[in-house]
Amino acid sequence: MLSKFELELLRPWVSGRVTALLGGFNPTVVNTVLECIAKSLNRQATTEKLRTYLEHETAGFVENLYRKVLEVKSANIATGSSIQGIKRAFESAEAAANAPATKKSRFGPAETKGGSMSHAEIEAVLQSTIKDIEEKRSQTKSFLPKSSAAGILPTPKAIAIPASQIPIVSSAVEKAKRAAELQAKISSTLASKPGLLASVTEKMALNKPVPLVLDSEGKSDIPTATRAPTLMANVRAQQRAQVKQISREQPKREERPERNPYFDQRVTPQVGGRGRKQFKFNDPGKYVKLGQTIRTKAKMEKLQSEIASSARKTGISSATKLALIAPTTEEREDDIPLVEWWDADLLPSRAYEDYDRVLPLEQKYKEITNLIEHPLPVEPAGQPNKPILPPVILTKNERKKIRKQRRREAELEKQEKIRFGFMDKPEPKLRISNMMRVLATDAIQDPTKITAQVKAQMAERQRIHEEANAARMLTPEQRRAKKLQKIQEDTSTGVHITVYRIKDLSNHSNKFKVDINAQQYHLTGCVLVYPNVNLVVVEGGPKAQKKYKKLMLHRIKWNPENIGDDDESDSEKNSNANSCTVVWEGVRSTRHFYDWRFKQCPSETIAREHLKKHGAEHYWDMALSLSIVDQDKE
Repeated sequence: MLSKFELELLRPWVSGRVTALLGGFNPTVVNTVLECIAKSLNRQATTEKLRTYLEHETAGFVENLYRKVLEVKSANIATGSSIQGIKRAFESAEAAANAPATKKSRFGPAETKGGSMSHAEIEAVLQSTIKDIEEKRSQTKSFLPKSSAAGILPTPKAIAIPASQIPIVSSAVEKAKRAAELQAKISSTLASKPGLLASVTEKMALNKPVPLVLDSEGKSDIPTATRAPTLMANVRAQQRAQVKQISREQPKREERPERNPYFDQRVTPQVGGRGRKQFKFNDPGKYVKLGQTIRTKAKMEKLQSEIASSARKTGISSATKLALIAPTTEEREDDIPLVEWWDADLLPSRAYEDYDRVLPLEQKYKEITNLIEHPLPVEPAGQPNKPILPPVILTKNERKKIRKQRRREAELEKQEKIRFGFMDKPEPKLRISNMMRVLATDAIQDPTKITAQVKAQMAERQRIHEEANAARMLTPEQRRAKKLQKIQEDTSTGVHITVYRIKDLSNHSNKFKVDINAQQYHLTGCVLVYPNVNLVVVEGGPKAQKKYKKLMLHRIKWNPENIGDDDESDSEKNSNANSCTVVWEGVRSTRHFYDWRFKQCPSETIAREHLKKHGAEHYWDMALSLSIVDQDKE
């Protein structure tokens, strides 16, 4: 805690800093700062109190303020008695300023009225007092001999002092003695508490800015070594490594048991054993055969890769695979038949030459008449029986207008029925707000009874309204059926089929999305999992097919971003890229599949047999041909 004198010494510095931060002198902020220092508040409390005045500059100002306070305290300790003299002068000046004005005699000089001295007058008195003390100190030094530096004051007899300056010199000598005693007392206190001054200096050092370090070129970015604490586990590991290294470097001494005086040859030494293992017999030549198999397999893989690369360059591989996929039929397309199929029923044999030779002229033209045959029209399977009329879409204002017209017509019809006596006149719709207007006389005579009737009528209307809502509300079974009807589509006019090919379906996340979305859209079909030809056959309505196609081609990320693929080239990334393509899509009258399932196909034969069983073998041929073409492009 600082004294009043030390606070006044601190006031000019605080005024200057506040003026620099706020752009003008603010006595309220200065007094608040000095009040915080006088109450010995900590830094956090001072920061919170000054934040309303200084805002974001508060933290830096508080740090500089407490650093200045430490400097003032340390300066007070160093100066000693001179500060005490300044304090006494300051306190006497302040007391004179605050003392009430005394009334003088009637014939004396004019009395001075007024209160305390202004701040400028106190500063002037303080500066004059400090100046007088400095002059006295310089005069004292001029009278003291050089031997006084060693701490020994000369006797007055040894110095020739004028009679006019004897009081001044005596007072200066007394002050010097007092300062020496105070200095000795302070040094003894610091010696008894060695950590007191060190903590203050450490705090001052911490508050100082970090020193700037520059290299030979004047740059400040010099790498400094960062020291981190080491874990005890690491320390123990380092110690064990050092022990092992020392044991390796030291030469092993051969200990001969004969030299040991306590060695007994009759006792057999026990060697440290290890755990038991099961006894296992290996046939002779087992590992030789295993090594030969591994070497042969490596040679075959290398040879196959060389053949495949050469065939890919020449184009032989694609032609060979396409030839294997082509359907094997007895009659080829380029063969010319002996008899066309539309003439086979008219000919007596399988040759056109027999037509002129065997049949007479009457039989040749027997089937030709002057009648025109009209075949029965067959309706296409993809069109509905009833024509679908496009709905009339009205605007919002048009719908509102039609609703008003319908309600007006219904109200007019109701009024006509009431007028002709077909309906009873409805009771007035009473509410608390219109009760006095509708039932004027009755409401005035017995208002309690009428209010109860109105409330009962309101409750009855509310009950009827809620019952009507409950009657219109669907049951849980009806709600489920309605949702299912929205999803399920009518496929009696035609089944929409889409066939997809996926390069790689090993990702479980993608496999789950393909499976669960097909089940939720109530689609039928199958998924055949085979390397590089993962076939997905989907059957259903047009809406479900549209949503499922968007899922397969756009929503699913077939190439998840993997960490560590930066070293691969662009060609390798393109060759390894997974994708989903549409092989074929169209409409069919009936379904191939009546459920949805996954099938793992280790070989091409199993996949073909599964599709052949459902009558969709041609889907596999199309997908396999596209996969071969894609491999050649890559």
